[in-house]
Amino acid sequence: MEFAALDQLSQGRGILGIGAGVKLWIEDQLGIRYTRPVTAMREMISISRAMFRGEELMHAGRVFHASGLRFSAEPVRAEIPIHLGATGQRSLELAGEAADGVMLNCMLSPEFVRSAVQHVRNGAARAGRDLQKFAMGALLFTAMSDDEAKAREAARPFVAWGVWLFARQPYLPIFAEAGISTENVERLSKSSRPLRELISDEAISRIAVVGSPSHCREIVAGIVEAGITHPVLAIARINGPETEARVVKELVSHLL
Repeated sequence: MEFAALDQLSQGRGILGIGAGVKLWIEDQLGIRYTRPVTAMREMISISRAMFRGEELMHAGRVFHASGLRFSAEPVRAEIPIHLGATGQRSLELAGEAADGVMLNCMLSPEFVRSAVQHVRNGAARAGRDLQKFAMGALLFTAMSDDEAKAREAARPFVAWGVWLFARQPYLPIFAEAGISTENVERLSKSSRPLRELISDEAISRIAVVGSPSHCREIVAGIVEAGITHPVLAIARINGPETEARVVKELVSHLL
């Protein structure tokens, strides 16, 4: 209902984002068992599409159950774009099979992007789908400064938070991407807060956009070349409010 209202307010420009959430939030903090996350996303895609098409919902799934549901007001449009928040192989394949786009995790490299794109293609191939209009998005931790050390230190809390957030899901590929050991992942999973001291300079350089404007442009260009069509920058404020203006001028403008 909330998305239907937002889609109406935006005159049909909304994009519905569906994700499985984070185990820390769902299980540890809310007390809801974090089981069958990919199945939950698959069912939610089906439920959402049926609701917007005006069907009376009758769903008996492995995760969700609903009977006789229907919107009380007609949606702005019957077909809505659905993008999945995805990191693992199964969720990426599901995106290719049943969604219109994907938003990759905030910690990635060109190598990871290429692997993710292939998983999406595999899912699409199984479903006989054309990915010509599929949106490959990625959230990029970004710290731009002529002082590379300063940029790394600005990015460190972002990276530490992201790694800690997913540490209770050690099977995800982000830890190998960052070069974080199994022992440190276990330490993070038991910690009540992010541990910046476990995040090496190498890890930051591997999975974040850090450094001078020219170096940041080079990093983002590599990620786009690997298959990202919709890069989203999470910008660390290094020099106050003017940080964003400089990133727009010296990085974003080169992507347009």
